[in-house]
Amino acid sequence: MSRPLRIIYKNAWYHVMNRGANRRRIFYTDAQRNMFVSLLRELVVYYDAEIHAYCLMNNHYHILINTPRGNLPRMMRHLGGVYTQRFNKSMRADGPLFRGRYKAILVEEDAYLLQVSRYIHLNPVAAKMVNNPEEFRWSSFLAYIQSDCKPAWLQTSKILGQIASADSINAYKNFVDCGVDKETVNFYNKKKVAAVFGREAFRGKILAEVDESQITHSKADLKAISAIPPIEFIFKIVSDYYKVNVGRLCFSKRGCENLPRNMAVVVCRTLYDYELQIVADAVSNIKPYSVSTITRRMLGSIASSKQLSVDYDNICRMICCKLSQVKT
Repeated sequence: MSRPLRIIYKNAWYHVMNRGANRRRIFYTDAQRNMFVSLLRELVVYYDAEIHAYCLMNNHYHILINTPRGNLPRMMRHLGGVYTQRFNKSMRADGPLFRGRYKAILVEEDAYLLQVSRYIHLNPVAAKMVNNPEEFRWSSFLAYIQSDCKPAWLQTSKILGQIASADSINAYKNFVDCGVDKETVNFYNKKKVAAVFGREAFRGKILAEVDESQITHSKADLKAISAIPPIEFIFKIVSDYYKVNVGRLCFSKRGCENLPRNMAVVVCRTLYDYELQIVADAVSNIKPYSVSTITRRMLGSIASSKQLSVDYDNICRMICCKLSQVKT
């Protein structure tokens, strides 16, 4: 099976979606939905993503996202990988959660953002889960019509700014209440949805000008585009954060907890999806299955410990900031 087309560039807009393997549920509880929402916040903090709309259905999700740094593959690897790990832990399960790679539709900024946001917000209505979009708790629609419901990381001004009205909030609500337009319905109802949603001129321009290196077909391509830093780069930042010698991260002794090492392991696995063997080789004296065990336990500890959660956030933020400085 061929991989979905990936068109990656800075400040691109995407409608991203994915569903559970064999159409099974990816959300059973509010706690799981909250886990996913917290990961959307992490995309904003760690990767400079702009989240403009989202909807969490039972067996799939939708996100309208802008990528100022052109790093969609990296952020989606974090979202899918970490959520799968946390979901499996909450369900005492293992194995893949999603049916495969996410679908990312490139959206023309000026002409189609409003339509896509409406399509996303009306998903629960189309599925007959609710009668009106404001009845559905797990989408961004309430944040658009009730300012006190908007989290700091969610952006609504771009979409509302495209409404030609002095009262953009009520105007947007009325726009959504009108239902999905025919063009958008026809686009998404196709058996194979296209990779670009926009006017013909925009589609032609994108496909003609996009560099071949920006169209990803394999894991190797995806890693090259994501500019994964050397593992030593990550280890150095973790050791600096904990004020220990970087050699401490390679220390392993049965019965002795090594928090800096464990934090470095979980960051390598969740933030950049380093392979088990590569992490094991870098740490030394541990096996790949031990890397998997450390990652699983650390994710549980981070979820239950405020201090570890702060440490994890700070370290990931430092890595992303320093990497951005190096690239510029």
